[in-house]
Amino acid sequence: MDFGSYRDSDELFEKKKSVDWLSWCCLSPFTKYVLPIFLTCVVLVLGVYFGLLAWLSSDLDDFGSHSTCHLQPIYYVPCLSKTSELDEGKCLEVGCCWRRDTGMCYHPFPSPYGYIVDGQSGDDKVIRSTRERSPSGGEIRQRLVFHVEEVSDRHVRIALKTNADKFQSKARKSRAASGRLVDFGGFFDFLPGDGTATVEKLALDGKSSIEVLMHEPNFSVSLRRSPDESSPAKGTLLLSTARGPLIVTDHYWEWTLYMTSGSGTIYGLDSLELNGTTNWIYNNENATVKPAFVAIDNRGNAMACLVDFAGPLEVQVLNESNLVILRGFSVPDEIAIEVFSGPSGTEASQQIALATRSASSRLLQSSLYGLHLCPEVGRNKKLTPAQEGLDSLKSSIDSMKKLQAPWDSHCLYRKLGGLGLQQAKLSEAEKKIIDEAKSILGTAGKSLVSHLTPMLLNKPGDELQSALSKESCLLLNGSSVYAGSYESHPVVYPNWASSRARELAGKSLDAYLSELSPDFIVLRDDWPKDETERPRIEETQLDYLPEGLRSLMSRRTLPYDLVENDGKHYTHHNSYARSFVDFIASKSPFMEIRGESCNVEKVKASWDSLRRVLQAGIAASMMGYVPTAMYVCGAEDPYDRIDEELCDRWYGAAVSWPWILSLPEKSPGSSRLTSTTSRRIAELLRLRSSLSTYHHTVLASYQRTGFPILSTSRLHYPDEIQLRNVTLGQFFWGDSLLVGLVTQPKRKQVHMWLPGRYQWRHLRGGSAIDPTWNGSSISVPVFDGQIVTLLRPGRIISLHEIDPADPPSNSGEAMRKNLQLSANLLCTDENTCSAKGRVYYGDSSDGEFLLARLDGTSRLTLENVSKVKAVACGGSSSQATIIENVEVLGQGSASLKLDFCEYELAEGVDEIVGTLDFKKVEEVIT
Repeated sequence: MDFGSYRDSDELFEKKKSVDWLSWCCLSPFTKYVLPIFLTCVVLVLGVYFGLLAWLSSDLDDFGSHSTCHLQPIYYVPCLSKTSELDEGKCLEVGCCWRRDTGMCYHPFPSPYGYIVDGQSGDDKVIRSTRERSPSGGEIRQRLVFHVEEVSDRHVRIALKTNADKFQSKARKSRAASGRLVDFGGFFDFLPGDGTATVEKLALDGKSSIEVLMHEPNFSVSLRRSPDESSPAKGTLLLSTARGPLIVTDHYWEWTLYMTSGSGTIYGLDSLELNGTTNWIYNNENATVKPAFVAIDNRGNAMACLVDFAGPLEVQVLNESNLVILRGFSVPDEIAIEVFSGPSGTEASQQIALATRSASSRLLQSSLYGLHLCPEVGRNKKLTPAQEGLDSLKSSIDSMKKLQAPWDSHCLYRKLGGLGLQQAKLSEAEKKIIDEAKSILGTAGKSLVSHLTPMLLNKPGDELQSALSKESCLLLNGSSVYAGSYESHPVVYPNWASSRARELAGKSLDAYLSELSPDFIVLRDDWPKDETERPRIEETQLDYLPEGLRSLMSRRTLPYDLVENDGKHYTHHNSYARSFVDFIASKSPFMEIRGESCNVEKVKASWDSLRRVLQAGIAASMMGYVPTAMYVCGAEDPYDRIDEELCDRWYGAAVSWPWILSLPEKSPGSSRLTSTTSRRIAELLRLRSSLSTYHHTVLASYQRTGFPILSTSRLHYPDEIQLRNVTLGQFFWGDSLLVGLVTQPKRKQVHMWLPGRYQWRHLRGGSAIDPTWNGSSISVPVFDGQIVTLLRPGRIISLHEIDPADPPSNSGEAMRKNLQLSANLLCTDENTCSAKGRVYYGDSSDGEFLLARLDGTSRLTLENVSKVKAVACGGSSSQATIIENVEVLGQGSASLKLDFCEYELAEGVDEIVGTLDFKKVEEVIT
């Protein structure tokens, strides 16, 4: 082997030098190949990342580099809602984020579309827009005034005044209460965490249990319960506007509400649980939905908010995010949000009701409670009834009497102007027919009902129309009276917001009521409608126009005139809808028909519409409304085939409904229903009649305290584990009865969730059902002609024993029958048993609750007796004052004949105490 000059191997090794570490590092394969590849990849990735970040953030400089597009999809607040016209370039151009796989354009967080605080106007904050135009191109109003008002200790009102030019601005006061977010212990973790955000606690006048905190530099506001409030819910977040943009243009506004901290459920919009994305156009057809929400978190803490806005409003609820996006389509002088702190679901619901409900006592009229037959008159038929109408009326009376089916009144005719306001001078023929109908109804113990709408038939020579026109009390279109069309009739629109219009119309209505003498009035279409075909609104006129609103603008609503009415046409007309209701309330008891999609006369009977009616009524109750009158079995096309099973179940739902109507063709005894179905319906009407006083008590509780008439079980048991989607087959009626209904065809059972630890009992029969556990359900049989009525543990309710052979003619007669008290004792582990309940007497102006309490199985105590006697025993009461029976479900009945009007109370004593003996026939009061 030849090694050159080194032939000896030993010499070769001696001459070989070792490699130094630097050479080894430089010549290593790792250094020559692996490290360059790794560094190249890192540089490339970082370059792409920061390049994209700079690109996406190039339009976000107003809010700094802390804005980000990296959000969970559940928090994607749409930036440009017209998705059909969107592309990535347009989205990025307006400073928003684009998700390529879904084509979603959404606001970064925080959004560049907002305001910053730069001045004071008295105690209010003046805020300035950071942008000149909205994402859609509309010119943004540059200055707003932010106002906070403490209404009560658990009610705060926050408002944006859009007419900021009327307010003088000055330099801001020093902010002694301001601090970094870290001072709040991570409470606002959903805000940017780069250390730039600060928060200021705004001063309120009183000792509110709600703190109002304003965030900067990106203006937003958060409300939470005061940390020092003595409540398990203290310190919890109620609402924040920090999660989305704030945009106000001349004809459009958008604000996002983040409700409750953590996960929870939002109720509202006539839809109960808003678990999915919801779009809702509010207040265009008939003031159908109150824009209010109740949010309950997983710990049972609750809050509520009400959007004080009368114009058309689209609401979007993002799935699982608790984000409620509000988009208004006219801009009033003030956009306000009312916030209520709860802290329980029932308290939150009551707070909304007390803040917004009417103070009228007309709700508590016994003539409103029962079934009312209201035949429809075709649009092209005569508005007054003919002789065949009287024959039909006689037939209805005979058939209902034969089946012992209680009912209350008959809508003899429907008049468009249905108004009656222009019909005080009835023709002789009309008077004759009305007098004969009143005579027939009076003999049968029934009453006559009329229908009104807020429109007037357009008769230029009419006395009322002329008076309203002369005093500028009709709605105008520019300088001329606005003329529209409704049900093929020309109409004009009184301005019900005007006190002078109400004064002039009141005289005509008084004359009409005197002539007709109805027990009450049915209000239909209390929102002014116009069916005139009109051109579709051009999209370029607004920042954003949803399809549903565009369709409504083209037909069946007054047009949205941007020029002549300064963009506030809808705002004014929606406002006076409630003024019309208040006007009628001052004259007569009334029943209001709301809900274009489910409750009005044109609803088509189907299983789906039955579920919608239930859903709308329960949700409306939780938002502080009385459920609107229900058309049992629908009222569209009365001569179509009737699904008798559906009709049966619908009458079951009507047992717990405050007010119900039916077409004569869909009432028991009709030739359209079989005798079997008619008998089942009649039995349900008798059950409803036996609960007339309970209806009265539940409505009185609502009137006095705002307690919801109908509600979900979770409102009463917020801490219980329950099924995620409890079916519409169960709901609370008042606070004592849990109702179970079949809402699907071919079913003879309903799956119910029974919360709590103690036994529920069937009101009829008294058999017990144990509560379910861990969110499970139990199948409860519900055969044809039946509903489930479970009495809550620890409750007493009143009912009347109805003799099927001699039932009451109407609800008023039923309420005069002697009372029975039914109790479901709650027996604790200590083996102590008790139950409580109450019965309302009188109306809301002078009424009182008779309080009943059972201690053990035999000690009955009646409290507040002296006050109730003063109301119920003066000779004008139409309610029973005799308690003839006490039934302790599961124990039996104790016979009782107690007339508390005849009972002499000792001086200083306000209760009656008795011992029930189930072995004896009679009860002895001690």
